[in-house]
Amino acid sequence: MKHILFAVFIGAFFISCAKKKEKQNSTLTYKLEPIPDVPELLDENSVDMADASLFKEVKLDLPVSEGPFDPTWESIETNYPGTPEWLREAKLGLWVHFGPQSVGESGDWYARRLYVPGTNAYKNHLKNYGHPSTIGYKEVLRDWNPDKLNPEKLVKIYKDAGIRYLIIQGVHHDQFDMWDSKYQPWNSTNLGPKRDLVGEWQKAAREANIRFGITFHHEYSWWWWQTAFQSDTTGNLASIPYDGNLTLADGKGLWWEGMDPRYLYGVNLREYKGVAAAANSPWSPPPAGIFKNHLKFSNWYAKWWALRMMDAVDKYQPDFIYTDGTDQQPFSGFGTGTGYKSDAIQRVIADYYNKTLARRGEIDVFSIIKFRNKTNGTVNTQEGGIPGDIKTDQDWIAETPVGDWFYGPGFNYSSDAVVRYLLEEVSRDGNIGICVSLLPDGSLDKGSTKMLKEIGAWMKINGEGIYGSHAWEKLGEGINGQLNVLPGGKIGDRQANHPFSTSDIRFTVGKDGSLYAWVMSVPKTREVVKITSLGLNENRLTEPISSLTLLGYESDVNWEQKEDALHITFPENTNLKTAIGFKIGPASIVRPKAPLDVKANNKEGSIGLSWASYQNADYYIVKRAEHKDGPYKTVADHLKTPEWKDSIAEQGKLYYYTITAKVGQHFSSLSEPVAALLSNENHNWNTANIGDVRLNGNITQSKNTVLMKGAGNDIWSTKDAFYFAYSNLSGDGSIITKVEAWIIRLHGLKLVL
Repeated sequence: MKHILFAVFIGAFFISCAKKKEKQNSTLTYKLEPIPDVPELLDENSVDMADASLFKEVKLDLPVSEGPFDPTWESIETNYPGTPEWLREAKLGLWVHFGPQSVGESGDWYARRLYVPGTNAYKNHLKNYGHPSTIGYKEVLRDWNPDKLNPEKLVKIYKDAGIRYLIIQGVHHDQFDMWDSKYQPWNSTNLGPKRDLVGEWQKAAREANIRFGITFHHEYSWWWWQTAFQSDTTGNLASIPYDGNLTLADGKGLWWEGMDPRYLYGVNLREYKGVAAAANSPWSPPPAGIFKNHLKFSNWYAKWWALRMMDAVDKYQPDFIYTDGTDQQPFSGFGTGTGYKSDAIQRVIADYYNKTLARRGEIDVFSIIKFRNKTNGTVNTQEGGIPGDIKTDQDWIAETPVGDWFYGPGFNYSSDAVVRYLLEEVSRDGNIGICVSLLPDGSLDKGSTKMLKEIGAWMKINGEGIYGSHAWEKLGEGINGQLNVLPGGKIGDRQANHPFSTSDIRFTVGKDGSLYAWVMSVPKTREVVKITSLGLNENRLTEPISSLTLLGYESDVNWEQKEDALHITFPENTNLKTAIGFKIGPASIVRPKAPLDVKANNKEGSIGLSWASYQNADYYIVKRAEHKDGPYKTVADHLKTPEWKDSIAEQGKLYYYTITAKVGQHFSSLSEPVAALLSNENHNWNTANIGDVRLNGNITQSKNTVLMKGAGNDIWSTKDAFYFAYSNLSGDGSIITKVEAWIIRLHGLKLVL
């Protein structure tokens, strides 16, 4: 990676240059054919979906811009130079998750749920608009007018709050493009505000020298919108179809004449088994498979999806793009990508990177594909989750809303919870994108405005230990060695009221190399804070501590590094809030970072290990244990290359490996343990840290091997993260995993190594 200070300078310079060059004129010339005819509708829930595992991924007839990137994962991984350093430097981002669904004041997914009787969205829609058989979501789009939305003013507020990048919603599952869309007539320049909202955000971000990305959530809209094709089942309006069933011809003489509803609601797919039931579930997608009777439409739909992304990239040249979903890629045939298999996302990314290289002369952008395994060229997210440990296997952004993803009443705007959420994630080597929902008129309410000011005040004091930081070798400590972790999920009362003590500590390493210790609660005057991890007996530092300052406090602080802990006496008259930071020096006390990207698998009758090459490493040491917590014994020393074979591993035994590097006079911290099994079953055992797995099917156990059917990558409700050895983690809905203990929880299966 580039040096951080250099990247910051280049990033600021490049934003300025890009601002001068970028234009919003589209260069796309591809002419998409109209929506193809679909077969006559069959009875609901009468058709089996085709097996996605047997369906070959379709290569779309969709050209990409010229350049080194071809529309394949292999080409993308080979040519991508690595995640730009500006993401680590930025750390704190803000999610502008805003659109017409905010008018429902019903939280997330108002558009879909207004067609589900009994939901708050349905009740609010009846009260504010009328019955969805005659006044549906299209009327919401027509009437939506965020007349107080002022991106320039909002970006200034966000920047004052310490925000360094923006995540701008381009299109949500409702299919309404928030820009002057070339391929979607249902957009914000034709309806509602009749404004190019993405263009306004782009202009404001560039003028403020803040990075921004555009998000696209419209891949699984085709099954998400299936509620619009149903009707009430009881009452005076029972069996009267909702407005998703309307056709282009039905609009003649009405306000929406010439606007084909299929470009908004899609087509009726309820003939496929499981689609109707999933549409009325709180979240779940339909079963994995292929919409076999709609292959022509599916191909058109995948191209339409990709072209809209290409159009937005072409016009606004964002610093990153973002796709929603839970599987390894959009249109995978599994999870949220159910229905079709195509290379649409590979084409979008290849086009994006080629265009960026041509326009900027370098690729300082990235693509977010939620929950995708490590891929050079993509960044992952942790929606609502807090990893169980330091997570350095891939670049990632933790994202969660304050209250909900769209506005609703009664949100708890707790700056304390946001600051602690930030500390939880950055101590694990992550970045965050916090959603602060706007009112339907586009303004911030008093509570969110106050919260942002408080966050900004905290960041002004403590930002030096956040921006550009990375995780230390230990993320934190707590009472009796147990971490007290902020609850995951949307930020609300649980997070705001979660108790922390002065024994709850988190760590980061600043961009200047200094160690920062964060106390998650402000101590009382003259209270002695003890940080066990920094005691002399722990032997975690290269030399004794020689300096300590309290961020936001100008006077000296009394401290002493003893055998058992670092003892710090908290001074008086500090006026600090929420959590406090200590800067500990000198910078040379921090050991070099652990080797990254350690992998283990079966290799020619032995366990093969490999890891990322370590800059300036003299040599590497491999240690092995039979349990994750050790004890670890050295099995290889003075290795000059980042790879090694364990030829003495016993058949069928699960091992854990960790790597350290000798750099100059110091050894790096140990890498995260990686598990491997030498098996005659041809399982290539790897490791992952994915959180609790939501169990949608059955499990079987044979000794220490568990087969989970129906779990797949469905990890939407991430709880405490865990590590496990797996041989199959793919979209086919099953995982085979080697574990030492396992327990059933109400929300899923918890695996414990």
